Amino acid sequence: MILQIKPVIGGYHLTCAAGETAASGRGAAESAHKTAGEEFRILPKKLTGSAKLIRSGSETVCETEILREGDRILYLAKQNGTEYAQAELTCRPCSGPVSMIRPPQGVHLDIRTPYGSWEADRQNDQSVLFSRDSTVIGKISPFFSIRPQIFACSGEYPASLWAVLYVFAAYMMHEGEVDII
Repeated sequence: MILQIKPVIGGYHLTCAAGETAASGRGAAESAHKTAGEEFRILPKKLTGSAKLIRSGSETVCETEILREGDRILYLAKQNGTEYAQAELTCRPCSGPVSMIRPPQGVHLDIRTPYGSWEADRQNDQSVLFSRDSTVIGKISPFFSIRPQIFACSGEYPASLWAVLYVFAAYMMHEGEVDII
């Protein structure tokens, strides 16, 4: 499955397009076909911080938030008030003291989903790879590019989960940014 990501005023618009699936068989093709045309909007819950996922028709799919507990940074997604997915961020250690010029950079996520434990890794070209059991199951094209973003992902999982994981990846990519007030 392919998610096409477009920035819009106040957030992002994700559109699912059925893509070629690596798995053969009728079940994989049907699950990819069911999500074709499905649309999500990622809208900020507040001016800064958390985001809210809204499916077309104003149905809230999940709400995401960032939790900071001491040195740990957790990303949490809730569906109907219960935890749906959680990710813990690992930052690249700085080669010297942390400063406003060079803050730590998020590079890895350990993700718990209803489908098991996954990982996400930031690549040198600013893309993000998602893997499960050492197998790549999703890739987001580079962030911070002038080209439109594409999220190629496995059709075995619901598009709403991939939309949540896109939000987690965006949180990770922007973690080291400094807000000037």
